[in-house]
Amino acid sequence: MDQGIFKSAIINSLGLIELKGDWNANTNTPTLASGVGNAGDAYLVSVAGATNLDGITTWSKNDIAWFGTDGAWHKIDNTDLVTSVFTRTGAVVAQGGDYNATQVGLGNVSNIDNTIFSLPPFFINGNGFPITPGVKGDIEVPHKCNIIGYTILIPSGGASTFTVSLWKDIYADYPPLIGDAMTGFISIGTAAAIKAQDLAVTAVAALKNDIVRINVDANDNALTAAVFLYVVRT
Repeated sequence: MDQGIFKSAIINSLGLIELKGDWNANTNTPTLASGVGNAGDAYLVSVAGATNLDGITTWSKNDIAWFGTDGAWHKIDNTDLVTSVFTRTGAVVAQGGDYNATQVGLGNVSNIDNTIFSLPPFFINGNGFPITPGVKGDIEVPHKCNIIGYTILIPSGGASTFTVSLWKDIYADYPPLIGDAMTGFISIGTAAAIKAQDLAVTAVAALKNDIVRINVDANDNALTAAVFLYVVRT
């Protein structure tokens, strides 16, 4: 162990003692004796042992034995010093996998993979006229998940019978087609109403970057609509 570092630390913190070297507390090397020493002398325990110095018989590695102005040996207990971090020594830098959610204070979200999220809403605008049937656009799935529900809102146009179907396919096979319709998400929507919601649809598995296409099947009055999809990360 670097005695210079310990010496500097001791002098800076106490200003009273000077590290003279290492001491083997098992073989008492160099030889130390109770009541014998120069005030301020200190030794770093290099090997644990039970040598009796003024009644102190338990010495662990990295403890410091020092001789005081009272004519007796004393101990600075350094057994709690950190010797390694994540089994690494030196200037340790955190790496992926060092911590889990509980260790960094995220206990309440440690099961984030079981939390329901809403994907960004998809808005459909008829530009002042009732929305016409047909493909209206796509949503990219941001992470692996199960799609488990939806909300459909009709902000303008009043009570409407407005239905959509959702088609899903992997990014490589874009675009999704009618044959890719998602079970449980076919002709979903309002029935003479301005809102509809179902958060218990049979889950549809999706991969990161899958594409979900929104197709309007039918509409009578809705001038605008918003479609929300709910997912559970997996």
